[in-house]
Amino acid sequence: MKKICFFSFLILFTLFSPIVYAQNLEWIQGNIYYTTRPIICSLYYTEPSCEAVGCCWCTSGATAGCQVCPCPTPYQPPPGGGPGGAFITPEEEEEGIGVLPSLLLSTNTIEVWLYPGEYQVVSLGITNYQDDRTTIQMSAEGDIWPYTLFEKDKFNVDPGETYYANIKFFTLPTTLPGVYNGRITIKSGNITKMVAVILRVEYEAEKLLDIKVDPITKNVYPGNNLKYLVTLYNLGLTKRVDIFINYTIRSVENDTVIARTGETVAIETSLSFDRSILIPNDTEPGIYIIEAIAMYKDKEEEKRASAVESFNVVKPFWLVPWLWAIFTNWITWIILFILIPGLYLIKKLYEKTRLKKVYRARYVRPVDLKKLPKKGLLVGRISETKVNAYIDPNDLMTHLIVAGGTGSGKSVASMVIAEELLKRGVPVIVFDPTAQWTGFIRPCTDKRMLNIYNKFGIKGEEARAFKGTIIQVTDPFMKVEIEKFIKKGEITVFVLNKLTPEQLDYFVRKTIDYMFTISWSESTKLKVLMVYDEVHRLLPKYVKRKVSALEGGGYLALERAVREFRKWGIGLIMISQVLLDFKGAIRAVIATEAQMRTKYAGDINRIKTKYGWQYSTSIPKLEVGAGLIQNPAYNNGKPWFISFRPLLHDTFRISDEELEKYETYKKEIEELRKEIEALKKKKIDTYDIELEINLAEEKTKIGQLRMAETYIESVRSRIETAKKRK
Repeated sequence: MKKICFFSFLILFTLFSPIVYAQNLEWIQGNIYYTTRPIICSLYYTEPSCEAVGCCWCTSGATAGCQVCPCPTPYQPPPGGGPGGAFITPEEEEEGIGVLPSLLLSTNTIEVWLYPGEYQVVSLGITNYQDDRTTIQMSAEGDIWPYTLFEKDKFNVDPGETYYANIKFFTLPTTLPGVYNGRITIKSGNITKMVAVILRVEYEAEKLLDIKVDPITKNVYPGNNLKYLVTLYNLGLTKRVDIFINYTIRSVENDTVIARTGETVAIETSLSFDRSILIPNDTEPGIYIIEAIAMYKDKEEEKRASAVESFNVVKPFWLVPWLWAIFTNWITWIILFILIPGLYLIKKLYEKTRLKKVYRARYVRPVDLKKLPKKGLLVGRISETKVNAYIDPNDLMTHLIVAGGTGSGKSVASMVIAEELLKRGVPVIVFDPTAQWTGFIRPCTDKRMLNIYNKFGIKGEEARAFKGTIIQVTDPFMKVEIEKFIKKGEITVFVLNKLTPEQLDYFVRKTIDYMFTISWSESTKLKVLMVYDEVHRLLPKYVKRKVSALEGGGYLALERAVREFRKWGIGLIMISQVLLDFKGAIRAVIATEAQMRTKYAGDINRIKTKYGWQYSTSIPKLEVGAGLIQNPAYNNGKPWFISFRPLLHDTFRISDEELEKYETYKKEIEELRKEIEALKKKKIDTYDIELEINLAEEKTKIGQLRMAETYIESVRSRIETAKKRK
C-alpha cells in the first residue's frame, strides 16, 4: 500500500512540477507564458458628458452614438487643490502580448499616506530590455499632479540597466484631507507604461481609529479566494467598541466592483485577523485593489478609517488547461485513480470504523492477558470479558491509590480488596470519616449487590460478615496502640465522623507517628493493610488551623508512610475523589493506581497525556464499580480495566443508635473480663463463664448485638452466682 501511494505521488509530482515552476517565472521571463494587460479607461470615476462618437467611459452601459471603454481621451489637469473626479486614460496601448517587455517597472501601484505639510520620496525602478539606449520621459497625471515632483523627469537608460527614479510626493499645510488618485506615465519612444498612484491625506488629530489591510496572496486566479490580513488599531478610545468593516474589491483600470462583503468586530486596543473573499470566475486579469472601510459611532458621530492595497488577478499558465483536460478524461481516472483511491478509501473506512468502536467502547482493547496477574486476590473480572481479575497482595506493599467521583465505586473497589485479604487472614485497619466501613460486621442484604452475584459466579449464601472491631473516635488525643488491633483475619474500623477536619488531620498524623515508635520486623510479604478513606479531607485547603497547641500534618505523615511502610510489610490504600489531590512525591512512590469514573478534567487530561486519548475517553463512561488499573509491572506498562465483584458484607453502615449499643456492649465485655480475672485469682472455676464471654465478644464483632446482649446477661448472672457461692 505504501509503495503504491509513493509511486502515485511521484507521477503526480512529475506532471505538476512544471506548472508550479512556470507560474513562478510568469512575471519574469519567457515568451511562452501567456499574459494579458488590460487597457485602463479610468481609475475611479464615472463617465464624462458624451458629446460625440469616440467618447468613452468605464461603465457597463452606453448611450446612442457613444462607445464603451476602452477609448482614450486626452487629459487636462484639473484646477484647484482638492481631490476630484478626473477622467484618466492611457495615451497608448501597451506593447506586445506574450513576449518579454521592453521596459520593466519595479511596481505598478504606489500608495502614499501623508498628513498636511508632509512629504515622502519613493524610488521607482525602470529596467531597459531594449537593444539600444533609450530616453525616458516621466509625467504625473490626475489628482496627484499638483503634489508630485520628479528628481529628474527625463533621463537615459542603457540596455540591460536599471535606473531608480526618485519621485517626491508632498502636501501643503492647507491641503484638504481625502484620497487623490492619479498615475505616473513613463514614455520611451512609442512605448508607454503607467503606474497607478493613490495619495491619501489625513488629519493627524482625527486619527482615533486606524485600519490596515494586506493581501496575503498577491497573485490570484479567477475563481479562487483572495486571502488578506486585517489589522485594526483603536488609538483614542478606552472602551470596547463594535466596528463595522466593509470590504470592496474593484478594478484599478475601470473602477468596477467585482466583490463586496462586510462584518462587525469588537475591539479594545488592537485586533488582527485574516479573511478571504472569492474572486469571481469571469474576472479579467489585471491590477485590482481591496479597500477596507471601518466605521463606528461615537456619541452619534460616525468615525471611519480606510485602507487600500493592490493585488493581481492572473490567468493560469497555459499548461494548466491542458492538464485539466487530461485529468478530467474518464480514461485517465480509470488508469490512475481507481485502484489507489479505492485502497485508500478502504483503509480510511476501516480506520473510521475502528475509531467508532473505540469511541463507543467503554474499555480499551486489546489487553495482553498473559502479562496480567494470574493469581492473588480475586477482585472481579477483566472488563467486558469472563476472565478473572487478580491483584497480587504483595503489590499492595508498594501501596494503592483509588480515585473517582461520587458514586463511582471507589470505596467498593477498596472494600473488595479488603474482603479478599480478610479471607486470607491478613488484618485490615481502616480510618473511616464516613462510618461506611462499619457494614463489614454484617452480611450483605443489599438487593442491588445480590442481583449481580450470578454475573461474577458468586452464590447468594456466600454473603457474609467479617469479624471486626469498631471504635468511635470522639477525642483526637485518644491514645491508639495500633499493634493491639492487628488480629488475624479481623478488621478494625476507626470511625472519625465526629471529628472536625482539623481534629481528623491531627489524629491521622498522631497514629502514623505512633507506627514509627514500634519496632517492626522487616517482611517481604504483606502483614497488615491500612486504609485511609476520603484522603482529600487531609489537604491544606480543608485544614486551616491548628488543634490546640499541636500541629496537624496528616498529609505529610502519609507522605512519610508511603516511603517507609513497605519494608515492614505494611500496605496502604488511599481513597480520594481526585487523583491529582495526591502530590507528585506520593504518586511517584505508589506503584498501583485505580482510576474509577470521573468527569474531573484534571485527572482525564493526566491520563490522556500519560497513556493516550483512547484511555482518557473511557474514564467518563465507566460503569459503577469498574476502574482503570495501572501498574508498570503488568500489561507492558499500559492500563487495563477491571470490573470489581459485588461486596459480601453489607453496603449499609451501622446506625448511630446501633453504634452506641455496640460501644456499650464492648465496654461491658471489658468490665466482665476484669471480674472474671478477679474470680480466677480467688481460685474459682471460670471455664464456662470464659466460654460464654468469648461468644458474647464474637457476636458483637459480627454485629449480632441481640445475641451478644443475651450472652452478656448470662455471663453477668453466672459471675453473681459464683461470687455468692464463694
